[in-house]
Amino acid sequence: MDLATADTPDEAVFAAVHERLAELLPGTGPLAGRYQRWRNSMLVPAEQVESAMAAVIIEARAQICDLVELPAGEGVVMEAARDAPWHGRVTVNVGLLLAAQDPGSPRNRPAS
Repeated sequence: MDLATADTPDEAVFAAVHERLAELLPGTGPLAGRYQRWRNSMLVPAEQVESAMAAVIIEARAQICDLVELPAGEGVVMEAARDAPWHGRVTVNVGLLLAAQDPGSPRNRPAS
């Protein structure tokens, strides 16, 4: 694709998006600053990440336990990495595989 000759949206498209952002973003002033303040308002400070994630795990586990019985010894281990490039890792103990099933699914209903 030749960017020099590529079709570009009409400036009215950008103006409409900016107007909508102006309606949605809190505060006053330039949109760039308002967007940055809004984005920063959702960031979790580094020193609070571990406690925030621990709270998320506790709440998620409580909600899961309302739906299914978890096996004895089930747990979640969280390790915080510092001074390393970001990456995610999920380890599954395949010896304890669980199948989450929707009780309302036709395949989970007793045969009539």
